[in-house]
Amino acid sequence: MLKLGDYNNLIAYNKTKHGIYLEDEEKTQILLPSKECKDINIGDVVNVFVYKDSEDRLIATTKRPLIRAYEIAHLKVVDTSKIGAFLDWGLDRDLFLPFKEQLTPVNRGKKYFVALYIDKSERLCATMKIRQYLKPLPETHASDVEGLIYNYVQELGYFVAIDNKYIGLIPNREAYGELAIGAHITGRIIRRDGDNIYISVRKKAKDQILVDTEKLNNLLIENGGKLDIGDKSDPQKIKELTGFSKNEFKRAAGRLYKEGSIIINDENIMLTNKED
Repeated sequence: MLKLGDYNNLIAYNKTKHGIYLEDEEKTQILLPSKECKDINIGDVVNVFVYKDSEDRLIATTKRPLIRAYEIAHLKVVDTSKIGAFLDWGLDRDLFLPFKEQLTPVNRGKKYFVALYIDKSERLCATMKIRQYLKPLPETHASDVEGLIYNYVQELGYFVAIDNKYIGLIPNREAYGELAIGAHITGRIIRRDGDNIYISVRKKAKDQILVDTEKLNNLLIENGGKLDIGDKSDPQKIKELTGFSKNEFKRAAGRLYKEGSIIINDENIMLTNKED
């Protein structure tokens, strides 16, 4: 039986002006177009990918797409319409991403994490709802992980596809830096709860404070040696100006203060002039 959206080993059976017809063990035949038939002879076993052409007919190709059925990949949008978007997956016919399968609006030229599935009409389609296609992370996996953010839920945090195969979550309290859907992250596992994997993209505390201190110092330099945030500033204002939570800001500022690098009061922070 032909496997739609997957690779099949088929036998070259009959040659025509349109190409070579291949058949499986059940004698089901499928066309391999003539432009892909070079050096293929009748009787050869050919490994092909099976999908559907623009007229919804099964068709074979020797090309290797970027994704197979029930797998996950990061694909680029080549066009959009009112009913959905079209993705480049390495074949002549673009892959359709229906509007109802989009978690966020998509833009031409950008990449999104999708899974390939077979819909009720036996057509290959993409979906951004990839959670069901991700597996639990094996216990043997290293604590250091990397992957792509594929979804954000305000109450929970950022969902990550680890190694394009496994599911993980960066809780909001562990979110750090510029995180967004499609962003590549490196982090470490901080907790396991059954199949749930919780990730931090922060460094360990002793290392993170050094990173934060350097970042705050650079921000001060870039802004002429002064930032209009201090001990009493609103946490949201601190977040907008620096990307830090208030506690992160206070830890970094405290270290700079102990080094004698800054002066800080309720409403602002300034670099000292050590040369004076």
